Amino acid sequence: MNFIVKRLPNPGKLSMLVITLLLLFIYNATIAADPAKGIVTDESGKPLEGVTITVKGNRSGTTSLADGTFTLNAPAGSILTISYIGYESQELATTPGNELKIILKGKSNAMDNVIVIGYGTQLKKDLTGAIGSISEKDIEASITTPDQALRGKVSGVQVHTDSHSPGGGISVQIRGTASISAGGS
Repeated sequence: MNFIVKRLPNPGKLSMLVITLLLLFIYNATIAADPAKGIVTDESGKPLEGVTITVKGNRSGTTSLADGTFTLNAPAGSILTISYIGYESQELATTPGNELKIILKGKSNAMDNVIVIGYGTQLKKDLTGAIGSISEKDIEASITTPDQALRGKVSGVQVHTDSHSPGGGISVQIRGTASISAGGS
């Protein structure tokens, strides 16, 4: 090896050439990854916009366009993680040259024992104080306004009509004059 290096007019240029070729090979290998292409739809076939598609174990990712399509540079055989709010997440392996057709299934969120209060939400077990509740069946009954769903259903809540004309105002009084502060309107 020393014999070859001694015969070259400038050994520094050879090492620069080898390093340059090596860097080009590495750069080309990373760029040459087949892009993973596909479309994301819901169960009814409607395209989903804004679905997050990432390469598992890597920082690269993208989101789907308005027509549900996406393109992501990923090495063949890598695992894609597909996630979207309100849908179940999926993991799929990429295959070179094949367009992925991803169908996301809706995820139902159980809302048992969640109470919506005037300043946020709490679990029923964490709530302190008096609460009144009505079921969805009471609300779904033939009513024209939400205040009518409360009328006569929740103790301590009084719903009054300010005028008897159609579209007239209403007032909802919570615990009314019987409360400590007597200003529950």
